[in-house]
Amino acid sequence: MTCAAGAVAQLAELDSIARDLAQRNRNAHYAEGGPDPARFVPAEALQAALTERNAKAQADDGFVRASLRARPRTPQGCGSTRNAAPKKRP
Repeated sequence: MTCAAGAVAQLAELDSIARDLAQRNRNAHYAEGGPDPARFVPAEALQAALTERNAKAQADDGFVRASLRARPRTPQGCGSTRNAAPKKRP
């Protein structure tokens, strides 16, 4: 994924988080008879969601890195037998 595509994906995810938090906030205020906060997401709520998202991403990243280190590497160059044709038996 390129840097631009990664940034677009991250912005889309942040927008989704903000919309979800706004919906939760709106539902709570309507239940209490308060004003509609449709266009307002508290910074603390957004920061908490981002912190949780980043913690999950770091855990996933650590898991992937550990699994890649544990996997034996196979050479993929001149001496590689991965894609070689099977040897013919006499």
